[in-house]
Amino acid sequence: MISLQEFFNKTNYTPQRQAVIKKHLEDFQSKYSDKNIYNQSDIDSYTNGSKKLQEDMKIIEKYLRLNFKVIARPETETRKNLPIDKMIDKLLIYLKRKNYAPRTIESYKEELKVFQNFCRETNIEYIDDIDKNILNAYKERLYRKKHSRGAYYDVNIQLALLQRLKLFFDFLVREEYIKINPCIHLTFPKERKKISRNIFTRNEIDDFFSVIDTENIYGFIDRTIFELMYATGIRTGELINLRLKDTNLEDSLITVREGKGYKDRVCFLTIIAKRYLEIYINQVRNDYMKNCKTKTDLVFPTQQSGKLLQKTQLSERVRRWKYIADIKAPVTCYAFRRSFATHLLQEGVNIRYIQRLMGHESIRTTLRYIHITLKDLRQVLVKFHPREKVLSDKKIVFRGTDNGD
Repeated sequence: MISLQEFFNKTNYTPQRQAVIKKHLEDFQSKYSDKNIYNQSDIDSYTNGSKKLQEDMKIIEKYLRLNFKVIARPETETRKNLPIDKMIDKLLIYLKRKNYAPRTIESYKEELKVFQNFCRETNIEYIDDIDKNILNAYKERLYRKKHSRGAYYDVNIQLALLQRLKLFFDFLVREEYIKINPCIHLTFPKERKKISRNIFTRNEIDDFFSVIDTENIYGFIDRTIFELMYATGIRTGELINLRLKDTNLEDSLITVREGKGYKDRVCFLTIIAKRYLEIYINQVRNDYMKNCKTKTDLVFPTQQSGKLLQKTQLSERVRRWKYIADIKAPVTCYAFRRSFATHLLQEGVNIRYIQRLMGHESIRTTLRYIHITLKDLRQVLVKFHPREKVLSDKKIVFRGTDNGD
């Protein structure tokens, strides 16, 4: 067994950080002093979702692993009588501890709820009762199940639900709640590749902006919002949370705070987006908010309460202007982000730069946003295929008469 100071000697933590960690360790051990094995549930309960405390507990967990046999569940908890609902709750706590975004955690919860309902309908209460036959029956149910609108589940939805279930059982095995993963032999449906039309063409984006009435205060605000979305590729959730202190008109940029994955990033403004935003902040916003009793530093608050705009409100505005511009494509707020990426690529911008501008860690994520049209593919073929340059001005003439007999 090594002392805490010996553990610190092998690290480069500052004395102040060491003192904080030592205090948390003493507090943690005082609450669980009657245990010889510290399990993950103890740590989850102690951190209670605090991000700062979670970081310290990761260090403490390393120290405890050096002095105790294993950070594991008690043996009685790893064998039987594990309620499915309780295990799903433990997964959600784990995701919160790992700093997953609230929206991602909610997605896990809703998708696993489908499996929970299936288990209730088939009188399955415990994890121990689930085997490959049960999972195959669930898979068959998804194939034949209809959602609230009366249509069958799309194959991609089936795939997502099954993949989420596999991650759930992977978690149970990794955390030693169960020894064998019942999903190990589960097969998945093949993903259907779709060509999305949720994107503006160059002409459509011009038509969309041209019909917005900027002589009207509400029209000017809409034009500012959509110019900003198209200029930066900012997500809808990031835009409605944008603060005045995060706008830098002098340097033509805005800073997105805690975007997807809790990451900050800088977005650059085009000349036209900067101009609209500048006029909006310096002139239009004050007039728009004059009857609001609540002070707010949101860039685009609601008019009466000064609270966050709802995504549904922005979606309704897109539908309105799209209808006036007679755009037939099923474009949404999301289309501005996709169009931002695709139009930059069409102008010859390196995809690595587009990746950085969109705030993606993986280029694969960026590729999912890119919409390549048949016209784009044809232009590439004509420009680069070596056989396109062979004929030049020569003509092809058929002079033979032999019919091959």
